[in-house]
Amino acid sequence: MQAQIIDTKEGPFVENDTTFLRKIYYQFPNESHTHSLYIETDRNSEEYQEYLRTLYDADSEIPQLLSSAGTVCRKYGELSADSAKKLNGIYLPLHKYRGKYYLYNSSACKTWKQIESPFLICQYQDGPYLYGITHIEQTSASSYHLQTDDCINNMYNSVKALDIYIIDEEKGIYVWKSQTEKEVCYDLYVEKSKAGAFDLINWLVIELEDEFDKFEPIDYEEIIRQKKLF
Repeated sequence: MQAQIIDTKEGPFVENDTTFLRKIYYQFPNESHTHSLYIETDRNSEEYQEYLRTLYDADSEIPQLLSSAGTVCRKYGELSADSAKKLNGIYLPLHKYRGKYYLYNSSACKTWKQIESPFLICQYQDGPYLYGITHIEQTSASSYHLQTDDCINNMYNSVKALDIYIIDEEKGIYVWKSQTEKEVCYDLYVEKSKAGAFDLINWLVIELEDEFDKFEPIDYEEIIRQKKLF
């Protein structure tokens, strides 16, 4: 017998100094449980540290992907050392809710991007996926253009080009504009090493729930023009 939802409480509301965005109360045959979506403000909490710690298995996934280096280098040659390392790092997505920006621990999967030149690594639900970076060009004092080739995975509608705009270098905030054959997408990222400036919207669930659907649209072009987030 499946669990039945007996009540849902939408937030934000505060209980015991914690801001909850959603609580779903479930009744099982012999017991009840609560799924919670809340804002984690404690950087030292187990949940916050777990979000940062489990972005990828550094000892297995990434080295296995990088073993494909020869494919990219044989096809395009090596990038210059200076440009290749300029953007290296792990980038975490930021989301807007009620005028503030948050990290978000999706109940489905963690998503992130990594540049480890000459590679762009994208973690999706069924990833990570590896792109070869075939060209990097600094297009202004605060922007870069990257050309990429999905020569490893051959995914449908893969990223062909990427423009990265530095919004706040000190705080590690960037807008990424990615282009496929069919669409252009914008995303807001913070470097993992500087992500502690942001609270985490986190789930406590016992089974997969629907995703949070109250994030606000972000005016990426305005952020690029203003070169500031706040």
